[in-house]
Amino acid sequence: MIVIQDIWTAIDLAYEEIAQAQLDIAKRSRLTGDVTVYNAKQLKSTELYSYIIALEEIDFNHNISNNKIIEKLYNNIKLITKDLRRWD
Repeated sequence: MIVIQDIWTAIDLAYEEIAQAQLDIAKRSRLTGDVTVYNAKQLKSTELYSYIIALEEIDFNHNISNNKIIEKLYNNIKLITKDLRRWD
């Protein structure tokens, strides 16, 4: 069973990983402007951000279907966060 504190912890860690990924990309970029969408870290970072936004918008413990969606989003956030940490 997922508790609300686990969700907020996952969101906080995910935001930290997004920030770190963006910093790494910026450090390696020789030109200013948009990063190409073919950068794997950039794509994972964007995917992670979309899961976070979705998770923040769904009401927790209001009904079973919402809780199932929350559990999927939570698990996706955890997996992507672990993947981003392994790439370094």
